[in-house]
Amino acid sequence: MVVEADMKRAKKARVDTGKVLSLGGAFIGLCMGSGFASGQEVIQFFTSFGLLGSLGAGTVALLIFTWVASTVMVDGKKLNSSVGIYKFYCGERIGSMFEFIIPLMMFAFLNVMFSGAGAAINEYFGLPTLVGIAIIAFSCVITVLLGLKRLIQIIGSIGIIIVLLAAVICIISLFSNWQVIFENIETASRLKMPMATFDSWWISGLLYASFNMVTALPFLSGLGSQARSKEEAFLAGTFGSSSYIFAGILMNLAFIANIGLVYGKEIPFLALANSVLPGIGYLFCLLLIAGIYTTAVPLLWSICDIIYADKKNWTYPITVIAITALAFIGGHLPFGLLIGSVYPIIGLIGLILIVFIFFKKLSC
Repeated sequence: MVVEADMKRAKKARVDTGKVLSLGGAFIGLCMGSGFASGQEVIQFFTSFGLLGSLGAGTVALLIFTWVASTVMVDGKKLNSSVGIYKFYCGERIGSMFEFIIPLMMFAFLNVMFSGAGAAINEYFGLPTLVGIAIIAFSCVITVLLGLKRLIQIIGSIGIIIVLLAAVICIISLFSNWQVIFENIETASRLKMPMATFDSWWISGLLYASFNMVTALPFLSGLGSQARSKEEAFLAGTFGSSSYIFAGILMNLAFIANIGLVYGKEIPFLALANSVLPGIGYLFCLLLIAGIYTTAVPLLWSICDIIYADKKNWTYPITVIAITALAFIGGHLPFGLLIGSVYPIIGLIGLILIVFIFFKKLSC
């Protein structure tokens, strides 16, 4: 009997690689968005500091991002829910404040994604902005109403595919431009490039991690609750976060190696992709839309999960549709204006949350 019980426990604790990839891929999909897929985030948070500074910023982001993601997913498994995650880390009073503030930030971020989809469809296909926003809005509603498990399956696979495609393009560009790579590294160190943060590579890495984490907590906790064990939750969080940051570092190296090609571009990754495969614009647009979709869906799910925990109630679909309709209206605001106003605030709030998570784990 004892042996049989031990075998059952061992079988239960066994890590399912497919599940790890699925959960980790869903997290990658959440983080992707238009900023990463376009390359602007990488340019501003990493490449603007030159080779050594960008690698330093990437290392800081990797360490913090991986620790927070794996920690939250493990705690999500313990709680077996995404509800109450802010109170768990910040206490009843401050946690309640975050539960009020964070959905507003998520909603603002959702507006950015909708606006980015409209801008991409308009730029690449010449269709009205309204069409792009409507496509993303409809896709988000359908996916969220399918439930968390189905959502994980859909965006998990898309997230991994996007990262792999981005990595392949970056590797090809590095190898094809190796003759002048050292000359371009020197050029990149002298250029004045746009920065999203203070003139410090370690602060940039810190804020990049915090910016990506602030809207991810409820969804990460929900992903953790879907794992079969704490080990599986930990591995999924580690895989998703490290893969995402490594892809960003690889993209950064490709940008530095091709600095003359991407410097001053609004969508630097498109310029890089076109150099690898001319005429890739339409494929890149689909990649960008997919990145926006995989971020917008978890955002919408998280907002509804925070304000409306009972998903079996018949009014839940109405709530999902109502929030999407409001974001549809907000998505008509200029894409650049939304990024400039929303991203810095989200980064600051994320930094505060990371501090609370650190002290919570320190006290355990």
